[in-house]
Amino acid sequence: MPTIRPLPRSLDPLPGESLPGFLLRLAHRLDLAPGRVAVLTGLGKAVPGRSNMLVPAGRLLHLDAPTAAAFAQATRLEAHEVAGLCLDSLRGRYPPLDVISRQADGVARQPAGTMGLARWVLTRSTRYCPQCLARTGRWIQQAHGGPWEKRWHLPVVFACTVHRRLLLHQCPQCRRPVGTRRGGGLLARLHDATLHPAQCRTPVGAGAHWRDQSACGARLDLPPAAPATVPDPAHRHDPTEDLMEGPPLARLLDLQHKLAELLEPGGPTELGSAGRRTTAAQYVLDLRLLVGLLQASWPRARPLAEPWMQADAIDRHLDQQRRRTADAQRASRKRPDLVVYDRPPADPAACAGLLALADQILSLDDPLAAQQLLDPLVARVAARNPWVLHLLRAQPHCSDGLRAVITPQLRRLRPTSSSLRPTPAYRFGAQHVPQYLPVDWHDRHFRGLTGLNPRLLRRLAAIKLVQLTQGGSQQAAARHLGLPPGIYPAAASSPVQRWASDKANSPGCTRPWRRSPPSWTPPPPATWSTTADAAPPSTPGPCPPTTGTSWPPTSAGGRTYARGSAPAGESASAWSRRCWSGHASRKASTSSPPWSSKTSSHQAAASLPTGCSKRSAGAAPAAPTTTTPPSPRH
Repeated sequence: MPTIRPLPRSLDPLPGESLPGFLLRLAHRLDLAPGRVAVLTGLGKAVPGRSNMLVPAGRLLHLDAPTAAAFAQATRLEAHEVAGLCLDSLRGRYPPLDVISRQADGVARQPAGTMGLARWVLTRSTRYCPQCLARTGRWIQQAHGGPWEKRWHLPVVFACTVHRRLLLHQCPQCRRPVGTRRGGGLLARLHDATLHPAQCRTPVGAGAHWRDQSACGARLDLPPAAPATVPDPAHRHDPTEDLMEGPPLARLLDLQHKLAELLEPGGPTELGSAGRRTTAAQYVLDLRLLVGLLQASWPRARPLAEPWMQADAIDRHLDQQRRRTADAQRASRKRPDLVVYDRPPADPAACAGLLALADQILSLDDPLAAQQLLDPLVARVAARNPWVLHLLRAQPHCSDGLRAVITPQLRRLRPTSSSLRPTPAYRFGAQHVPQYLPVDWHDRHFRGLTGLNPRLLRRLAAIKLVQLTQGGSQQAAARHLGLPPGIYPAAASSPVQRWASDKANSPGCTRPWRRSPPSWTPPPPATWSTTADAAPPSTPGPCPPTTGTSWPPTSAGGRTYARGSAPAGESASAWSRRCWSGHASRKASTSSPPWSSKTSSHQAAASLPTGCSKRSAGAAPAAPTTTTPPSPRH
C-alpha cells in the first residue's frame, strides 16, 4: 500500500452516515473526484496506464484492519468513527451482515440453510429520504448535503421515522434505482468531480465508455414534482407518494419503529415469534424466510394482507418480476425462482407490505393459528421444487416457534433422495430404529398396500424413520441400518413417507423402538461351543462371521443382514458391502456364534437374564397404550 498522508481538510461523520456518503461529501468539500479521494485515503487504487480507478463495493460492508487504519490516518478520524461508517457495525443484530462480514474476513462461508442471505443487503443500489439529504443546520451541511445513511441499504428499513414518510428508491427523472452502477465499484462515476453529493450519478447515454456517457444529475434532495407539473403523470407518479399521510402510513411507521429498535445495539434481546421467544437476530431470519414464502405463494397469500399492507404494490412488483423471468426463459437464460422470490423488493412500499404481513403472522401468540395461515402457503409452493428444498434446508435455522409451525407441512414435502439436514424435533434417534417394522404395526397400517413384499415394506418403513431423524438419502439410511439399498418398492415410498412423518410426530411416540439391553451382553466366544451343544441342531445361517454379531430376535433385525464389527484390517463400508453381496455371509465359519441360525437364535433369545425382556432390545409397543412386545418374526 502506498504511503498515506493526511488530507488538508476533512469532515466529521454525520449520525448513521455510510462510507460512500462520507466519501461523496468529503470529495465535494475538497473539490476532487470521489475516486481520487478514495485513492488518497487507501480505499481504492488507480489502474496503471488507464484513467479509471477501482474502489471495491465491499468497502460499504467492511474494511480490513490495514485499510481502516490508512483511512483513519488520511481523514483524521478515530477508529470507532471509521468502523461506524461500514455496515458490519450492525452485524450482531442483522444476520445477513454477519455472514457477509465473515466471508470478507475469510473465516467461513455461509451454511447451506442460510444461502441467499447476501440478497438481504442492497449493495448495488440504495433507498433515500429527500428531506434527510436536504438537511439544514450548520453551514457545512448546507453546503455538502445531509447523510446517505447506511441503514438505507437494508431492506428492513423502508421508511424515515423522522420525516414520517416512506423512502424512495428511484430517481424521479431517470426512473432508475439510485446508486446503480456497472461492475463492482463502490460508486458510479468515480471520476466525476462536478456532481453534488445529492445528485443522481446514474450514467445515461448509449456510449459504452464512461467519457461518452453523462450523469442523470437530478437533485434527489428536492421534494418530488407534483404529477400535474410533469408531461406524463402516469409515468412519473410514484405510488409511494400516496402514503404520505393517513392510517396506512401510521401502521407502517409503527412497524418501522419496531424493526429499527432491533438494529440498535441496545435494542430488545428477545421477542415473540410464532408463540415462542427468540432472539432479535433469529427474528430477522424468520422475517426473511416468510417474506420469500409470501412472494413464492402470491397471490395465494393475498387474502391474508390487510388494506394498509400495500397489496397493490406487491402485485406490481411480482408481476414485473414474473414478466422478467418469462422473458429470460424465452431468451434461454436461467433466472431461478429461488433467486427471484428470496430477494426482497427494492420498492419500499412492496417491501413494507411483505414485512408487515410476515410480522403479523410471527406476532401471533397461538402457534396453531400461525400454522393454519402458513400451511396453505407451503402447499402452494410445493410445485416449485427449488423452493421446497430451500424451505427444508432453511428449516433448522428458523426460530423454535416458526420451525414448530412449518415442520408438519414440510415433512409431507420432504424428498426421498435429497441429502438434507435432520429435523431436531423428534424424540428418538436413528439408533432407536430397528431393521424391520414390527409385524403388528405393519398389519395395522399397511395391510391395504397389496401386491408388495411385506418384508421389503417393513424394511422401507425403518429406512424412512432413519431419514427423518438424521436426514440424508434413502441409500444412506439403508446403510445405517445395515440394509442393501435400491431394492424397495417405489410404489410404497410416498405412503410410507407420510406414515413415518405422522407416526414420528404423534403424541404417543415418546419411547424408542430399539434400545440396548440394560444388563446383558452376548457371551464371550469361549462359551459359544457350550451354548451350541445345548441348542437343537441346525444348519448355519447367512449371518456373516464376526466376533460381535447383533442378535436379531432382540433387536427387531434380520438374520440375513445382521451385522457385527468388521474384521481387523477391513473398513466398515467394505464389510457391509461384502455382507450384502452374500459371498462371505453364506460361508460356514467356526467363528460364527451358534445363534446365527434361526432355530438357535430363538433358543438363545429365550435365555435372556431375568429382568431383561426381549422388547428392551427390540421394537416399540404396537400403540402408545399397549405394552405387548412385537413378534420377533421377520
